[in-house]
Amino acid sequence: MRGIALGLLLGSLAPHLDSRVRAPASTTGPEPLRLSAQDGTEKFLKAVLDPKIPMEERENGVKALARSKAGGEAILKLVEAGKFPPELKATAAFACAASPDADVRSSAAAKLPLPKSKEGTALPPIGELLKKKGDAAAGAKVYRNPQGGPNC
Repeated sequence: MRGIALGLLLGSLAPHLDSRVRAPASTTGPEPLRLSAQDGTEKFLKAVLDPKIPMEERENGVKALARSKAGGEAILKLVEAGKFPPELKATAAFACAASPDADVRSSAAAKLPLPKSKEGTALPPIGELLKKKGDAAAGAKVYRNPQGGPNC
């Protein structure tokens, strides 16, 4: 299941990758990407750093990179060098905090801190937030204004 989700995520960047990293066209479904760790990291970094590529695709590239040790380390090196796009730092912070690699997670905690809550404490990782139970009535009070519309 994880492979399917990653394939769908990576698929949005396929038009921006050269033909050497894509599999031949298939008549049975979407074209799967065939990326080696090194070649894939380089190609995704180019896409992430290219401001001409739509933001959603660049964000997807950051998330895909953070799922591997090589990709996470590449993001952190760019951040440390001051070359990582500021508009993608929040995405990178959350993606690296959820990385399967412990070294990437610990380095990211220092180099890409997660946003703070209104109390000034760091937000917990997404996985922990998803485990918490919510209060729909309290959420509705925060979300809705007295006229019944959203507070935006």
